[in-house]
Amino acid sequence: MIFKRFSTFCLFLILILFQLKSQDLVYKGTDLRFSHSPKDFILQLSPNYVYREDAFPRIVGNINMQYFITRNVSVNGNLSLGQDYAHFGPGLLGIPLLSIGGFGKLYTDEYILLFIVIIGSFENISFHFPVGSNLDISPYFSLLRFQYLYEQGASEINDFNLSLAIGSRLNVYLTDHWMISPYFEYTCTYGSGLDGFQGGVYVGYYFRSRVSRVTE
Repeated sequence: MIFKRFSTFCLFLILILFQLKSQDLVYKGTDLRFSHSPKDFILQLSPNYVYREDAFPRIVGNINMQYFITRNVSVNGNLSLGQDYAHFGPGLLGIPLLSIGGFGKLYTDEYILLFIVIIGSFENISFHFPVGSNLDISPYFSLLRFQYLYEQGASEINDFNLSLAIGSRLNVYLTDHWMISPYFEYTCTYGSGLDGFQGGVYVGYYFRSRVSRVTE
């Protein structure tokens, strides 16, 4: 318990320090080599280390999508899969719909359903603070993550949960398109109150929107 609280405290301390640094850079007018624009899209893959207090640690595969709605805010979709484990949220469907930029010819009830899916995607939001010419810190939260974790011998009531995740990514832009993103997050299930944490290193590709190319 002490270790988990200490880890969470360190995470938020690091976030505060980076945010202060980003404000200082913006105030000084630092010329950032890499800036975001609305409609930019990021696709990332990562191995994901998963720990929850009622189960053994495990390594799973993770895919993450980010769609920028402003220069410094993105909505996220995330899917993790592995042995006896899975998690995902509304953004898994909503982000692809946002990125293609239209619904085509749909009936009213279909529009309502897709609207609900897209609005639900906003439960997972990232904020991007520049901390260097090719570096930003990206704290994020996810409020409606569905999590499945099976552990032999544990109560079956803990297999399926809605959970909260709070974390941060450190985005390092190697080129105009390629990036790596170490990340760490704290998780807590709503029903059973089980604490945990996850982490890994994303490798991603950055799809720059027409807005980005025009403003270069």
